[in-house]
Amino acid sequence: MLSKNLETIRRMWGLNQRELAEILGVTQPMYQTYEKGSREPSADFLIDLEDITGFSIKRLWRETIDIKEIPRQPLRLNRYKMDEDVGQMDEDSGLYGEIKKMKESLQELERKVLATH
Repeated sequence: MLSKNLETIRRMWGLNQRELAEILGVTQPMYQTYEKGSREPSADFLIDLEDITGFSIKRLWRETIDIKEIPRQPLRLNRYKMDEDVGQMDEDSGLYGEIKKMKESLQELERKVLATH
């Protein structure tokens, strides 16, 4: 089901494979293997997919998503895109420092969550 859902979501958003791959932080060839079903995606990819679609990983994997339920556009950009944007900002900018602290806090929270499971 996941590979079919990936294709349906991508087409609904009017994106090509390269564009959706970029949003999800993977290369187009890697994304293509997921959409074809020839390779299983990483946990990070699935988490980002869940974030931008609003559908649970379980649902994306097990059920066919109805086209009427798909949001009109991705719900948020992924964390890889955020890393890129932060890297391009002027380090003297106050916003840069705030985003850097927020990113570090999120990474620490992720480490704590992973340690408890």
